[in-house]
Order: sequence, then structure tokens, then C-alpha cells
Amino acid sequence: MAQPFILKLSDNVNAIDFLSNSFKVMDGGFDISLPRVKRELAAERPGFYVPLISYYEYREAKLQFEIRGATRSAVLANLNSLERVLRNIAASCSYWGGA
Repeated sequence: MAQPFILKLSDNVNAIDFLSNSFKVMDGGFDISLPRVKRELAAERPGFYVPLISYYEYREAKLQFEIRGATRSAVLANLNSLERVLRNIAASCSYWGGA
């Protein structure tokens, strides 16, 4: 049976699936806040406003997980793949003027 949820971290080359056997989200280990929305309204005619555009801010998400593997080398390989994806994402953020 297919899983009803997808929880992946990707750098557009490699992906980490947190619902796989290599990475397991801990019980209660995923928490995401609601986005703040800024809506701009436009006056269609006096007294009547229609939504013009909505801006959604980024949300903070917290993820607690385990890295698993059948052997020590498998755990280290999974850890290295996670580090590679995180480094690529961080490099692309700094390239685009982010953090």
C-alpha cells in the first residue's frame, strides 16, 4: 500500500525521503507552523472589495528523525547523503541572497 504522505528534502539532484527505512521521523517529530498571510484588496466599486493578491510567508518547520542502517557504514552513507543535500541547499540559498 502506498504511503499517504510525502516528506522529502531535495536539492533538485538528490533527495532524502524521511519516510523511508534509512530515515525515520520520530513520534511527534514533525511540527510546522501556520503561514502568515498578507492580503491586498482592491476596490471594485465603492464599498465592494475583492482580493487582489495574497502573500504567504515561509513557515518554520521542526523535524526530529533517526538515521538508520543495517551496518555502521550504511548509517555513515546515509548521514553523508543528508549532509550533501543540506550543503547544496545552503549553497543555493547563499547564491540567491538567502541565509
